[in-house]
Amino acid sequence: MLITEFVITEQCNLACTYCYMANKSTFMKEDMVDLYIEKVGNILKLYKQEKYHISFFGGEPLLNWDLIKYAAPKFNADPRCHSVIIISNGLLLDEEKLKFIKENNIGFSLSFDGLWQQENRPLVSGKSSFDSYIEKKPYIKSLVNSSKCMVSPQNLDTLVENHIFLTQEYGFNAPDFSLVRDDIWSAEDVIVFEKEITKLATHCIQRIKDGYQEISGLFGLYILDMIVGDQIGKRSWMFCREKWSRL
Repeated sequence: MLITEFVITEQCNLACTYCYMANKSTFMKEDMVDLYIEKVGNILKLYKQEKYHISFFGGEPLLNWDLIKYAAPKFNADPRCHSVIIISNGLLLDEEKLKFIKENNIGFSLSFDGLWQQENRPLVSGKSSFDSYIEKKPYIKSLVNSSKCMVSPQNLDTLVENHIFLTQEYGFNAPDFSLVRDDIWSAEDVIVFEKEITKLATHCIQRIKDGYQEISGLFGLYILDMIVGDQIGKRSWMFCREKWSRL
């Protein structure tokens, strides 16, 4: 399947410490949606695919809500379109958006750092966005059972605490912890990470034993790599680690 990421705006309502976007006031126009649908047949043929998937991304895509309202029905009407998803921080959700998202069968991927939100992801104004997520909690819980949380050296010692917060306060069964991929990790951080990730793994294993449906992206990617990657002839993570250790 062809995966297409629509960056429908570069503007955002947050100023995340690890973000790579420039937060420019640029917005995709409706004619770009029409052009994509007109030309996507050629792209599918080029990549030898029959279906395509659309991810609305940004910046914060909900800032270009009119574009989403225009585009989503058109994609849903195209039999070649497999699925549509919005990748969002969720702070602009309201009743109207929630209704439209559900009625148009649009997926929703949430980025929310939980206990780390206050330090890692302030509002553009510089104020904390944590309380805003508490206000949006009903909308969030009605759409997702997970959030993307970015792990940095500064929050390693609260991995388990944040996991507990997200699973208990929001009812998520799949907090997706991901590492910030910037050059900010020292040798000492790696040692701390090894200790703290072991604590998190032990905590998740106990939850599974207690009957919870536990899924963690931080571990799941490696499992996927080892099982699925091996089946389709991809190099495993262990192979890469051994190769890097010799460099």
